Amino acid sequence: MALKNKTHDIEKASIRQRTPPQHQSAVKDHQRPMDPVTALKLATSAHPSALRPADILSLQRTIGNHAVQRMLSSHPHSRSHSSATPANAIQRQTEGEELLQAKFAPVQRNAPAAPAPAVSPAPEIDQGNADLWRQRVDAAVRAQFGLSGAALTTGRAHFVNQGQFAAQIDAADMPEHLLMLFLDPPPGSGIHDILRRHHQSFSGIAELRTFIADRIAVNSFETSVVDPVTRATVVQTITPRELLAANIGGLAATRGPRAGRSVLIQIPAHIETLVHEAVHFYVHTRFRDWANQHPDDLVFGFRRKTLLMEGFAEYFARQVMETNSSVFGPLVTRAYQPLVERVWRVVITQTEQLARDAYFKGDTAALSRLKQAIQINEQTHPDLLVPAFMIP
Repeated sequence: MALKNKTHDIEKASIRQRTPPQHQSAVKDHQRPMDPVTALKLATSAHPSALRPADILSLQRTIGNHAVQRMLSSHPHSRSHSSATPANAIQRQTEGEELLQAKFAPVQRNAPAAPAPAVSPAPEIDQGNADLWRQRVDAAVRAQFGLSGAALTTGRAHFVNQGQFAAQIDAADMPEHLLMLFLDPPPGSGIHDILRRHHQSFSGIAELRTFIADRIAVNSFETSVVDPVTRATVVQTITPRELLAANIGGLAATRGPRAGRSVLIQIPAHIETLVHEAVHFYVHTRFRDWANQHPDDLVFGFRRKTLLMEGFAEYFARQVMETNSSVFGPLVTRAYQPLVERVWRVVITQTEQLARDAYFKGDTAALSRLKQAIQINEQTHPDLLVPAFMIP
């Protein structure tokens, strides 16, 4: 499930077609950042200072700036190295790195302000280019993770407007989608207003599930607004489908074998929304079934199912976005960031390849190791990383 970017709603009144950026010229091999897994191993080794600026930026795009800063600042050698290197000594390799370094690199005092580089808008999916982006994204996901078998073909990817999106949400999945929305409402979603209107405060997920089931049964949620002219309180209603469509940009139906699955994308959409749902499309049934066991148990403070299904999907989706950044453009929403950081820590313990084997192949040994990796990380202080050798 991909949450919508609220700034995207503002543009919906006048949809603009945007031409995808042309392929950027390839940089020399020595300028390219190493893959995030290799960079991560180096960052947690005894010599993190060997990381180049491009490598650090690659990590920042994958797991977030704060996580990288905490990891590097905890190493005494990295602190002394960074303090001895002036900000303007960093060689900027690409336009994307230049923008990120301008945001994250230390600001040198008394340095003249550099003119802001031109920023190309991120490409968008619309009705005219939807099938082209479906082909590109599906090919990228399959290549990234070495996947074969049933693909995300035209008949399995549906690109619709908001009204059509609301109408096509699977009724069997609505309680789960609404639960996720109420537990982690995006800004401007109106969820808090709905809860106030219905005088609801919950002591547990079971009570929230009951409330959602009751509102689905009557097909409405109520909210109240104050009329700016009369100052009178006006009660408004919204159906469960309309509420989901107003806040969710994409869904994947993952029940059963892959050949019977599909994704539903609300357009216009960011590329990362389709990538996220495409990763969901390829989840193995054993991983999905395991995630559905005891879904409301808390792991690292998150619902177990949400961490496993959304966290891992977004973690792998960002790898696809990073590999294809010259075509797909930058991340726009950076959805599920806290989940991505937790998944990254678990993957450190499990190893990258075994994490992929568990998610995409349903490998039983990899799933068993994933369970152990989660357990040992739950028992470890959140500021500490657990290396893979801790699991026999």
